[in-house]
Amino acid sequence: MGGRPWSPEDIEALTDLVGELPWHLVVARFAQRRPSRSNQSMIWKAQELGLPRIPEGEFISIGTIKALTGYSYEKVYLWIDSGDLPAVARSDAKNSPRYVSRKSLRSFAKKRPDQFGGMDQAVLTQLFDSELLAKKIVNMNLPKLTKSHQVECIESGRRFPSIAAAARNARVHSKLIWLAVHQGTDVRGRHYRRVDQPLNVQLA
Repeated sequence: MGGRPWSPEDIEALTDLVGELPWHLVVARFAQRRPSRSNQSMIWKAQELGLPRIPEGEFISIGTIKALTGYSYEKVYLWIDSGDLPAVARSDAKNSPRYVSRKSLRSFAKKRPDQFGGMDQAVLTQLFDSELLAKKIVNMNLPKLTKSHQVECIESGRRFPSIAAAARNARVHSKLIWLAVHQGTDVRGRHYRRVDQPLNVQLA
């Protein structure tokens, strides 16, 4: 292929980054280390070297989090949509798959260890890339979360099996229902609560 030849230093930088980060971050970080190259040039070189473009190191996919925890996509995206667990897209494309840095996952686990109760230490070590954090959570003997909380629309009295189900019914993003449940905001003039919460939501 034409263009500037790849030096051993260029290949070393690419090899260090690919598999650790979402692809668009690979391109950006490469440009910080070496003379920048086009996205297509880097894709071709990664393919030629047999390097995976899906991150497996510093970042972890939503699907991998789901597989390791046994939770649903709904549960993992609820962590993300609530703002508790930051995520980045694989690329700038619309609906691009999102990834979570293990650093963010560790911070989230320290604040919300209850979300990882009852899980095997080996699984948590793989999830957080931290044997120490995994051991601390296991030693807390927290119960495993087994189900979503029922949500009720206060005005209509209708109940839903989860925040996601209420969001689908209202045709809104699940984050809006989450905010309504936890902060008392309204969603299209309606308010929501967890069924096991007392009915003391402040209506605006």
